Amino acid sequence: MKKYIWALLIVSWIAFVGTALALSNGDILAGSGIVVKQETEAWYRLNDFVLRQEVVWMAIKVNWQVLPAAYGCKWYYTDATAVRPNNWVCRAAEIAADIWLITKANTTFRPEDRVTRAEALAMLMDAGKMNTGATMTGSSFTDVNIPWQVNITAKALDQGIIDWGSTYWPNQNATRWEVFEIAKRIIQPNVAKEIEIDFQEILDLLEEL
Repeated sequence: MKKYIWALLIVSWIAFVGTALALSNGDILAGSGIVVKQETEAWYRLNDFVLRQEVVWMAIKVNWQVLPAAYGCKWYYTDATAVRPNNWVCRAAEIAADIWLITKANTTFRPEDRVTRAEALAMLMDAGKMNTGATMTGSSFTDVNIPWQVNITAKALDQGIIDWGSTYWPNQNATRWEVFEIAKRIIQPNVAKEIEIDFQEILDLLEEL
C-alpha cells in the first residue's frame, strides 16, 4: 500500500512541476521581475506591437539592472524627460545608454516608436551578454543580409534564442509575444519543454522501498 501512496505523491509532484513549466511567458518574466505581473494572459497584450521604451525596460531587467526610485535625468535624449512620455523612460533609456545597450550618439530616443524584430533581438541579446565572440558572417535566413543582422540572428539561432526557418523578417515590427519569447529563452535557456511520466517505472522503483 505504501508504494502506491509514494507513487501517487511522486506523480502529483511531477504534475505540479509540469504545470509550473507550462506558465505563460508573461508570468515567467513577471516572476523574474522583467515585466509587470498581469491578472490574465490577455492583459499582457501579446499581439500588440512592442515599443522601444518597453524593449529597453526589458533589456535593463534582463541585464539585472535596477531602476532607482530617485533619479535625476541627464538629458541624453530630448524626447525622454522626467515626465515625458512617462515617469520611467528617462531612467530606463539613460541607464541602458550607460551600459551600452543603446547609443548616446542620437539626440532622440523615440520611446514610443515600434521596434523591428532584429532591433529587439539585438538589444536583448546584448543585455543577456549573448552577443559575444567572433562576428558571424553567414546567415541561413534568405532575407537577412545586413551585416549586423546577419551576426545577431546567426548567434541567436546557434544559442536557441530563435528558431530556424527560411526567413526571419528582420525589419518587420516585433510583437510583444515575440519579444517575451526571446527574453524568456535568454533568462531560462534550459527550461524543460516536456516531462514524460512512466507510471510503471515509478512502481518498479518503489518495489525496492
